[in-house]
Amino acid sequence: METKELVSTQFTELNATTKDLINNGLFFLYSVNIPNKEDVKFMLSTEKAYYLISENGTVLERIASADSVQINERILFSDIKKVTSTNKLFNISWAL
Repeated sequence: METKELVSTQFTELNATTKDLINNGLFFLYSVNIPNKEDVKFMLSTEKAYYLISENGTVLERIASADSVQINERILFSDIKKVTSTNKLFNISWAL
């Protein structure tokens, strides 16, 4: 799956915390296609649910499963800091 970077200011209805969680890999934002739901442009995946959202980040619907959703790309924000390596998060040098 490819990753695409967009400017976070496009998503005026997503708060800063959600945007940070997306860029740090705790939540996931995907561009999607869903037949008969032209307003849905993205899907937000959290630890508890999936949300279909519009182009500006407005939540349109909560869904229980993403099985029927055609996912195109993972979305990250180009203007927000992101984690570049998991090695910085977990260092086991004490065990060596």
